[in-house]
Amino acid sequence: MVQPNIFDVVAALDTTTRLKRPDADNNVLFSNMQKGKKREWYSMSVSQIVTCLEDYKKPEFQSIDTSLPYHDDRWRKTHYKLHFSDVVMRSLGSAQGSSVFSVLAKLIQKANDLDVHHKLCPIDPPLLDVTIARIQNDMIQSRALSSPAGESNQGSAKTGGENILFYGAPGTGKSYKMKDKTHKSPNVTTVFHSDMQNSDFLGALKPAVNGKNVTYLFSPGPFAKALRDAYKHPDQNVYLVIEELNRAPAMAVFGELFQLLDRKDNGESVYGVSFPSEEFQAWLNKETSMVHEEIRLPSNFSIYASINSADQGVYPLDTAFRRRWHQEYIHIDWNDTKIADRTIIIIKADGSVANWSWKALGGALNKELEDQYPEDRLLGQWWINNRDIENSNGLVPNKLLNYLWDDLLRHDEETKKKIFKPEIQRFGKLIEKNNGSDPKQIFSDNFLEKIVAQDA
Repeated sequence: MVQPNIFDVVAALDTTTRLKRPDADNNVLFSNMQKGKKREWYSMSVSQIVTCLEDYKKPEFQSIDTSLPYHDDRWRKTHYKLHFSDVVMRSLGSAQGSSVFSVLAKLIQKANDLDVHHKLCPIDPPLLDVTIARIQNDMIQSRALSSPAGESNQGSAKTGGENILFYGAPGTGKSYKMKDKTHKSPNVTTVFHSDMQNSDFLGALKPAVNGKNVTYLFSPGPFAKALRDAYKHPDQNVYLVIEELNRAPAMAVFGELFQLLDRKDNGESVYGVSFPSEEFQAWLNKETSMVHEEIRLPSNFSIYASINSADQGVYPLDTAFRRRWHQEYIHIDWNDTKIADRTIIIIKADGSVANWSWKALGGALNKELEDQYPEDRLLGQWWINNRDIENSNGLVPNKLLNYLWDDLLRHDEETKKKIFKPEIQRFGKLIEKNNGSDPKQIFSDNFLEKIVAQDA
């Protein structure tokens, strides 16, 4: 049998102080001790309530004799004013101590099936842990059950979070694959680069203007944003998508988050890691209306990343780091129907113009290269697109010629002469012959025959 929401249980109590269940922003209204028209209402968030319950574990609160009824000198004037962690709750507890005491007392008592007495409040740590867990679970279930039709899973949390590394030759569609798998699901996308640091990925304190004053607030990075979304939407799969993972030193960028990549069978992190700052912890607590003692990946949080191992300017991936990812190799597929309409103008040996498919040209190039070069240096079917061809006036795109001449074949004169006309000695001459209103033959006679054979 499903337990009713703890806030609904307390809201139904007919006591002097009243409480209303959390609104859409997870704020709870509670009243003072007055009745009728004199009753006044105050607000605190679920996250603040949980923080106050955690504060009750402090030695300063544990030293209070809780067998005695509430008294302002013991609670409001001393402990609330000094020992509540949240600044707002310190002020509210100092002004409306008995009302705050009553709300917290009733939550603890009902969560632990104790008799209700708003002037008494048991604060033994085991009772507090049960109360906090009950509040957090009820809030997760409430968010799941209130999701729009077609997006929820009958209030149950999604499982199966995973780390997947997509790799293969450039242009095979790794980014498209990740986009397709995360379609219609909440996701945060980022691109790694050589200057990326852990604070960029995770989040960091940054200056912010508050009126005439400059203060520092936690600014979430892509990891923090995706983690928040996963906790706020437990009934949905949430994805952190990382393009070009190895263009940054991935181990350094992940830092201690590396530990989170070990997963349980349901997708949760096996281990947790400490928050790098109290500000990040406070931000996540507030954003999710939960108390997080450490960073953990929930079961609905997946990380997808792509790498191009053959590109220049990439960093090697540590073996220990890489083995914590499921690895999905994306093959070159010249039968992809989406590239069927791509044709390129190529000048034949007799000087006539031919329109050959990108499939024929790319396939012929790969056949020429595959004996000397690993597959991740070959050309994927998406290496060039229609816009590349349009920008080249239908001719062979310069970026393809640059990759072949200056990158791949820079020190391979033998293969270069097999593909291009032997008399072309400089890259500038190659571009000159390929571009302009009167393009000339750039590929060798033998290679042109291989294009024809590939197109057959």
